[in-house]
Amino acid sequence: MNAQTKPELFAPCFPIANIDLVKIELARLDVLVDQVAADLVNLSNSDIFSTINNNWIHIEFSGRGSEQIELHLSNQYRDKTRIAYQTDVLLRLKKIKSYILEEAA
Repeated sequence: MNAQTKPELFAPCFPIANIDLVKIELARLDVLVDQVAADLVNLSNSDIFSTINNNWIHIEFSGRGSEQIELHLSNQYRDKTRIAYQTDVLLRLKKIKSYILEEAA
């Protein structure tokens, strides 16, 4: 048998044209935000305490204030708006994570 007699063996299992790269990027960012948020909770200590409640992360800097960040926007927003928001949230969470790791060193 060769590719000419069995072309379905070499065809993708879904049409390439139907792939929505925006949805893939949004899903990727959702996972990354969730991972970094979970890292912040795991890095909690006596000086910095993080909790996730529903769609929010609350970070308490002992004696220095606190910060609350909504992790994900609802589906009522356009995908491109959600991608921009997720990108900003991811950058902010990574900065906080970096700060906590520097403080611990």
